[in-house]
Amino acid sequence: MIQVVTSRRVGDASARRAAIRFLSTVSCEPLRGPTPDDVKHFRAMMGNRESCILTTMCGGDENDLDPYNIDWTRRFRGSSRLVLSPRCTREVSSILKYCNQALIGVVTQGGNTGLCGGATPVGDELILSLKKMDSIYGIDETSGILTCDSGAIIQNLQDYAESRKVLFPLDIGS
Repeated sequence: MIQVVTSRRVGDASARRAAIRFLSTVSCEPLRGPTPDDVKHFRAMMGNRESCILTTMCGGDENDLDPYNIDWTRRFRGSSRLVLSPRCTREVSSILKYCNQALIGVVTQGGNTGLCGGATPVGDELILSLKKMDSIYGIDETSGILTCDSGAIIQNLQDYAESRKVLFPLDIGS
């Protein structure tokens, strides 16, 4: 877990010292791409659901990975050989815990419709696609808070809110 140390006063010496102490404990080990052994581990972790694992390491077609390796503008291209599509937060947590321990680089993708390449792998990182986590759980009538999974499509959220006579004001250009 990363914690950000902030201070209301610019130049607060105690906040600077706390940040330096924290940053001195962070290790910057080089990250690696996933291996066939990692794929076996993920298959076991995700219950051998082939629909949740896409890889070229075990005979898959490289063209199947293009929608994940190439961004929406087609200007940025990665070379990932593994895409995992978890269905719940428990699976996301397990995947990230394993990747952290094994020093595997991870790129998270929602709809992969961004315009600046931020969700495109730089190299052979594991792609964590949240597209299958698209459930909408409801809107709290008191607070107006809409609860959904992280892969929910904004247009679907807007349509859901509109059907309940509520405005969902988020409108991102991508």
